[in-house]
Amino acid sequence: MAMTPREMVDLFRQQRDMFGAHVETALTQSNFGWASTNLGVAYQAALMSGLIVWRHKFGSPVDDLTSAVAIARQASEELPRITTSVSNLWLVFDFGSAAIIQFLLTGASSPELLRFLPPSPPSERDLHDHVDECLGGVLARKLAGHEGNDKGDLLQKTIELVPNNKRLRLLRDSYAIYDRILDDCAAGSSIEKTVKDAENLFRRRATDSYFAGGVQTAGGGPDNPNVVDYRLAAVLKWCSSRGTETPDTVHAWRY
Repeated sequence: MAMTPREMVDLFRQQRDMFGAHVETALTQSNFGWASTNLGVAYQAALMSGLIVWRHKFGSPVDDLTSAVAIARQASEELPRITTSVSNLWLVFDFGSAAIIQFLLTGASSPELLRFLPPSPPSERDLHDHVDECLGGVLARKLAGHEGNDKGDLLQKTIELVPNNKRLRLLRDSYAIYDRILDDCAAGSSIEKTVKDAENLFRRRATDSYFAGGVQTAGGGPDNPNVVDYRLAAVLKWCSSRGTETPDTVHAWRY
């Protein structure tokens, strides 16, 4: 029998605590692989519990998401101490996702998380091997206002580098719609239709092979009706902070 959403929340909180408990031992032993793995799993579990609480309106997701950001901060502080490959930490921990969650919670992204985002613009190899992390990192930078006026729209340019093939099309279209919403907000245009398009794209993740094979927090496969598109939520919060009227949607941040 499949678990209920409430049972799923309990399970992911248990996973957060269980894997989090192993982190200190791994750090004491300077075991980078063990530490990064446990931090990554604990982060995803904390994020997942918050997204389920949010989607099913079990109360406020703030505590779960705050714990996810706390795990990311721990990763940003501790992992550099036990590795010489600091510039590659984004390969083992999703700092881009954490920066976006922190933006939702506080309206800002902390330098310690932004410091470890993928290179921007990404190399062809990085984009090929880690396309979602690269796109998420550029989106986090854009929300934080760290793109740089001399570089143009790095998110748009990065999206254009993603192959427009069947496997990646929904991912590419999802980030393109985030970018379009941000640009429409900056121009003072209505975003009602564009947000509906974004909602439809998120629903399509339920049957998309790329998302079904990815992290559960992205809403692929059977996880789709149990989570929200937190990246869309962050985009809408950015718009709202600039005076744009945002439509009501299950993905909106109301906390």
